[in-house]
Amino acid sequence: GSAASTHGQIANVTPSSSSGEILHLDTTGNLTVGAGLYLGAALRIEPTSGDYFNIHVANSTGITTLSTVSDGATAPDLILDVAGDIELNADGGQVNVKDGVLHFLQIDPANTRIRIFDDANTNDNFSISIGAEGATTLTTSDVDTSVGHLTLDADGDIILDAVCGSGTGIELKNAGTLFGYFDVHHSASNLK
Repeated sequence: GSAASTHGQIANVTPSSSSGEILHLDTTGNLTVGAGLYLGAALRIEPTSGDYFNIHVANSTGITTLSTVSDGATAPDLILDVAGDIELNADGGQVNVKDGVLHFLQIDPANTRIRIFDDANTNDNFSISIGAEGATTLTTSDVDTSVGHLTLDADGDIILDAVCGSGTGIELKNAGTLFGYFDVHHSASNLK
């Protein structure tokens, strides 16, 4: 069989060099594609029968799916190995990471927030939110009870380093109600 195959109609092609070459398949199975090559709804690269990489574009929406498929026992990985930076630019405002149908990570630039979800219930989650002036909030959400505890388990010291301005320093609250604070000053430190 051939070292690589494509599925879809080839049209509107422009040669990749002055020699008129559009596709070049060398003796080691490397395929070179010209810059002006346009395919139909899908491109499939299949170095061995049943093992392939597929790019599919939905006709009505333009939604593009990259997928790896194998007929063997080992699930094929998808590796991005670039010599420069990797940029994710989502104009929709969110980048979601899933394991199958399970949603477990969301990068949400629109709300300057990162959320990690429980794999059993996405309403139970932990988030890091950034506001104006870099004000940062760590939040746990437990949708049906109140056991979304936050544990700091450090294999070393836990350091709280607050630059106190006009506030009370490091505040201690219960459900939003202040019940104590560390009042830190260069001349004295008090626990109230």
